[in-house]
Amino acid sequence: MKACAILLGPHRRNRLRQISKFRNLFLESDGRVAWVPSQTNTADMKTLRQKNDDARHRVFSEALERRLYELDLPQGPILHQIVRQPDACLNLSMDVSDFDNDMKKKLFETCLNMVTFDRASDPDSVHDMAKIKLEDVPTCFMKIDYIQSYDEERYPDDVSMGDCVRIITIATLDEY
Repeated sequence: MKACAILLGPHRRNRLRQISKFRNLFLESDGRVAWVPSQTNTADMKTLRQKNDDARHRVFSEALERRLYELDLPQGPILHQIVRQPDACLNLSMDVSDFDNDMKKKLFETCLNMVTFDRASDPDSVHDMAKIKLEDVPTCFMKIDYIQSYDEERYPDDVSMGDCVRIITIATLDEY
């Protein structure tokens, strides 16, 4: 298989070290990142996918159950945290926060019931990134980032096995 390489700035190298074993990324000594596509589905990746799916189901179920799509969120921060659980939270971007209630509800239901992930967005099938196209809703994406804890906002050493917080964000493509 072909590998590709990109130059990565120092601020992104730490994140790369955390996810490299799942994304088949390799940090070269000159700062370049090499990526080799994967065809395997390891046990770690299956565990990570399951944890991501569980967190996604929990936060979107809570958002729908509590009708959080009806929240009148103020203009201001780039992200609005509308669900916070011990190991997962749901953030909406400014643009998504401005969607009408029906659009947000439709988006939440889609994210809750998502079973198919685009291979281009989620090459290793860990369900941490998805592009969402719905009728009458601007194209959005859902992504999952990982932090050690709410108090320690650093990337965990092992996102598949270790305890960490999954930060689920929905934003428009323009905001990405």
